[in-house]
Amino acid sequence: MLKRPSILLLAGLTWSIILGSPSRALAKDRFYLELGAGASMIMGGTGLFGRATSAMSDIGLSAKGTIAFVLQPQQSWFAFHIGVEYRYSTSWDAGNQLSIHAPYTIFRLEAAKKFFITLGVAPILLIRDQAGYGFDGITMPSGAIGFLVDLGYQFRITPAVGLVFCAGAQTAYVSGAFSPLPSVEAAGLLRFYFDGGDNFTSAEEDKKKASYRYEGYRYPYGREKN
Repeated sequence: MLKRPSILLLAGLTWSIILGSPSRALAKDRFYLELGAGASMIMGGTGLFGRATSAMSDIGLSAKGTIAFVLQPQQSWFAFHIGVEYRYSTSWDAGNQLSIHAPYTIFRLEAAKKFFITLGVAPILLIRDQAGYGFDGITMPSGAIGFLVDLGYQFRITPAVGLVFCAGAQTAYVSGAFSPLPSVEAAGLLRFYFDGGDNFTSAEEDKKKASYRYEGYRYPYGREKN
């Protein structure tokens, strides 16, 4: 059985790694913020919302924000990220807006600085089942623990900004069962690097190479190092 104290301890350790990392590590690795929005659908949410809901509710809006820290140098082909993410997912069912607010501790494995998979766990969840948009009537289901999985792709635009596309699913363990089954979403995000720049060549550096090829969308930043 899943225990809330162990989940809270895991979240605490994540924060201690992020906030307690020495400044020299931040200069060497990547510390970034992601912000974005998309569409979501909460399916089979009966167990979480405490009433019979549709197996496939109508599509709603979603939003999320992430702060993460890369534990390995960017020269590594694989990089392990750890961070925190707030996710807001909505859907429509019988005229009511179903919404889930989830603060996740996330663990991300990124390959080739482009493709990534994210796993997350949330020690608490907040839900809403009310008519129309809003933040009234929000409740916290007793003992609910959220789980998340995401697949994504990042396209670097400049040394400090990346464009991210991702799709994922989340569910919750509540009252001895999983619900919803699941909540799915797709989103577009911008990733802002607080220490970006080391992973790009300069335009002047590129021009000195015989293999130089102008990449207009990155001008004057040069190209991303392999």
